[in-house]
Amino acid sequence: MNTSRGLFRVTIFGESHGSYVGVTVDCPPGIPVDMEEMQSVLSLRSPGKSGITSARNEEDIPEIISGVFNGFTTGRPVTIVIKNRDAHSKDYDILKEIPRPGHVDYAAHVKYSGFEDYRGGGSFSGRLTAPLVAAGYIASKYLELRGITAVSFVSSLGDILEKIPSEWFINPNIEDIRKKTYSRSVRSPFDSYIKMQKLVEKVRDEGNSIGGTITTIIDGISPGMGEPFFSSLESELSSMLFSIPGIKGVEFGTGFEGVHMKGSDFNDAYNVSNDAFRTLSNNNGGVAGGISTGMPVIFRCAVRPTSSISKVQETVNYSGEKVEFSLKGRHDPCILIRAVPVIEYSASIVIADMYMRMMANA
Repeated sequence: MNTSRGLFRVTIFGESHGSYVGVTVDCPPGIPVDMEEMQSVLSLRSPGKSGITSARNEEDIPEIISGVFNGFTTGRPVTIVIKNRDAHSKDYDILKEIPRPGHVDYAAHVKYSGFEDYRGGGSFSGRLTAPLVAAGYIASKYLELRGITAVSFVSSLGDILEKIPSEWFINPNIEDIRKKTYSRSVRSPFDSYIKMQKLVEKVRDEGNSIGGTITTIIDGISPGMGEPFFSSLESELSSMLFSIPGIKGVEFGTGFEGVHMKGSDFNDAYNVSNDAFRTLSNNNGGVAGGISTGMPVIFRCAVRPTSSISKVQETVNYSGEKVEFSLKGRHDPCILIRAVPVIEYSASIVIADMYMRMMANA
């Protein structure tokens, strides 16, 4: 499927080396859309911005061809296209014969009977996250009007691990975290960002890649968002997050660390502050029984090492013959870095949709 579910709905289209990638967004009227601001958001994930991301030089200039008038959404579908300007398709000719280790090539070849567009990963490419971010920008503007803000950041890279401050679980300063995160090439607000950058440079020089984790904090969600079981806040977010290339795991709150705690330590005790129910801790990550508690929603995504590497690997071709394979072209040694805004704005799409559903049922 190319279309998300719900009321705030997105349909993505295009291929990595096609003429355009794009998105159509079904959303309410009256959402402010600033093209310069959308451009600046897209530039957060664009390649070619530093020596530790892909050298593919895409400006990611969005063009809105429907659904926006006088700077606001009209209530009709918003369609955004982004032209591909720097595709080197010949770098991928070898994929006609050899499926890349770690990639979707073989599975796609079987599923689509050999008719798939293999250039740069085609419709499976991280290139399709550009229109996802564009749609997420519109969602974020919808949420801003309702006092909901979000930020994502690198919380670990390789063996460099950072513990999230307890205050961020209770009362995060979203703007301060955002300022630190996006002012650094590795998209991390922690002082270890220099060590992280050096580690990425090291694996890049080895022709290899590395992964890590991205933490997201969403503040301002009122209690009551989400449903038990099949449309829980956690399951809806996870469904979107696992649609992003390279995401291999999602955990909420203290996540897997929480299994080592006793119930008396894990349970989030309630308190009343300014006539509002709050919890003294937030081990559940702002969600209980699938429903928001009014505390910041916090989750962490595991991002695998980039599959496209120049290091020689042993594999087989489609004839079943063993071959040595080394991929040429321009690739990220760590997709983690450019995935930060993708996760942040994809989460905004989900929260905007669930807010609309919550209001519809109020």
